[in-house]
Amino acid sequence: TTLNPIFPNPFNPTAGISYSLRESVPVELKIYNSRGQMVRSFSALPTQIGTHRLSWDGKDALGNACSSGVYLFILKAGEGTYTQKAILMK
Repeated sequence: TTLNPIFPNPFNPTAGISYSLRESVPVELKIYNSRGQMVRSFSALPTQIGTHRLSWDGKDALGNACSSGVYLFILKAGEGTYTQKAILMK
């Protein structure tokens, strides 16, 4: 199981996110800004074995555009936690 590097990096306006699962487990992805504030979460993600892709449009949970900066992507899959960083550059 892994969270693949965010592509492109830096990104504007959309970040491609992909992850691979070795077993069927619950999956949750949260995105944090450099101040440690959660800006977006995805919880209804595919949980089957294989590689899955989604995209983030650079907006927070309320639909507001996020500012330029470093963002931390944290994937929780079953018992494991995986992280990647990416830069939103406007």
